[in-house]
Amino acid sequence: MKKEDYYGDNKKLKIVDFILGFFGIYIVNLIIFSITRIPLYAISRLQYFRKYNYLIGIGDNLSIVICIIITIVIIKIFFKKKRRFISIGSLVAIGIPLLLLGACELMFGG
Repeated sequence: MKKEDYYGDNKKLKIVDFILGFFGIYIVNLIIFSITRIPLYAISRLQYFRKYNYLIGIGDNLSIVICIIITIVIIKIFFKKKRRFISIGSLVAIGIPLLLLGACELMFGG
């Protein structure tokens, strides 16, 4: 027996999920980056760590890696839950800036 699709014929639900994924990925990444960056920044500013300036860069890189991992996990979760338009919106939100960056590189790069 074929399992019923989550969306069915409801186009509004597809659009709402796409928009939720498109804008939601930026909000989620901003929150995750803030949560991970603030404690790492505070730790790197302690008196003991002042001579180790490279810790600030490690904290930034660690926060970015955590955001990327959580983004991949979120996209996989929504694909498995059959809410694929949230995942597609997230992938489009990630892909459009990369396409724009490539277009600018082609135009201005020479």
